[in-house]
Amino acid sequence: MLEPVLKNNPNHWTIIFQHQGMYSMAHKRNYVKMREMLLPLYDKYHVDLVLQGHDHLYARSKKLAGGNIVAADAPGTIYMISVSGPKMYEWIAHSNR
Repeated sequence: MLEPVLKNNPNHWTIIFQHQGMYSMAHKRNYVKMREMLLPLYDKYHVDLVLQGHDHLYARSKKLAGGNIVAADAPGTIYMISVSGPKMYEWIAHSNR
């Protein structure tokens, strides 16, 4: 279902939004099967940016193609995780009173 959308994409820039990170920075989260399935499509159709969530942190890759770092002017994808909200943590309000 994703491949036809990417194949027929008329836009200059291609940005994907997905929940789980392709390269997680969180402990014990490694989505090998997802990378095996999606990375070839992202590379084939020159996805520029993948915005991700799931892990409550900020992380950004260098430009990657085939899982390897490539030059800034080479085809490749940047992967970014940006979740700034708490993850089911109790909110503690601090006061200077």
